[in-house]
Amino acid sequence: MPFEISAYMMDTISSLFKRPYPLPETWRRQWTMTIALSGAVFLFLFLFRPFNGQRDTLDAFWGSLEGAATVFGVVILYYGLVFRLFPAYFREDKWTTGRESLWTLVIIVAIALANIGVMALSGQWRYSWKEALLMVIYTAVIGIAPATTSIMINQARLLRRYRNRAVGLNQTIAAPVIEEEVSPASVEAEVLSFTADNGKDYISLHPGQLLAVTSADNYVRLYFMEGDDLKQELLRSSLQKIEASLNTHINFWRCHRTAIVNLFLVEEVSGTAQGYRLHILHLPDTIPVSRSLNTALREKLANRMTMPFTPAAAAVQATRP
Repeated sequence: MPFEISAYMMDTISSLFKRPYPLPETWRRQWTMTIALSGAVFLFLFLFRPFNGQRDTLDAFWGSLEGAATVFGVVILYYGLVFRLFPAYFREDKWTTGRESLWTLVIIVAIALANIGVMALSGQWRYSWKEALLMVIYTAVIGIAPATTSIMINQARLLRRYRNRAVGLNQTIAAPVIEEEVSPASVEAEVLSFTADNGKDYISLHPGQLLAVTSADNYVRLYFMEGDDLKQELLRSSLQKIEASLNTHINFWRCHRTAIVNLFLVEEVSGTAQGYRLHILHLPDTIPVSRSLNTALREKLANRMTMPFTPAAAAVQATRP
């Protein structure tokens, strides 16, 4: 029995650390988080003065400012260098509460080491290196518990928010789409052509065949229907070029830096702590929506146009009220 309880607890803890967690998507968000964290550290050091003893207000101010500047430098180095050098590791589709907790611990240790270095360079360090090591360990142990708790609480809060809001978006999807007269002649004539960077490889599709386009390093992956079969094609091109070629078609929307979707074929919206995800007809995997585009998503879904001239579009049309 004790072993079974222990195994259950370990599984529960493991599942908590495997939950998806958002990464800051933009430089603006990264700067905001860095400044907010540095400001919080400054206020904590200045108001409580855990290392300043009975020093006067001016000395406490400069000491707190020094600590906040150290935090600012370490965090901006993390976002500006480490974050950029290893894009394959810092991918939101792989990011979890466990990875967020681990990197929070790394940042806490880096801040502690940076503070020791600053104090040593300024001649303020009066301790042995053994005491310095113990200080770093204590800082890590004391800091990681509230940090991990905060991450878990934030993950649950974001998950609840996006799941609740996805309900309203799905009501928008269930509403009738805009009806538009489409002549058979114009349908047959309308073709999307995508050409690779080498100018030789290309693919041509009717708009209603194309489900989504995703980036794949120096390639794009096109998902489309041929009859009742889902197909995919790799093309050496950029998502920016594909987006430009689709800019006259209201149904195609770049919902994320890595994806363009056919809005008409969105069956459902689900919510995770990382934001919204779109379920596209026939696609086994969901497509993420950038959090900066959350506001635009409802409008885009409400303003979809009909495409009743392909098997994929006809299947969706048949489910509409």
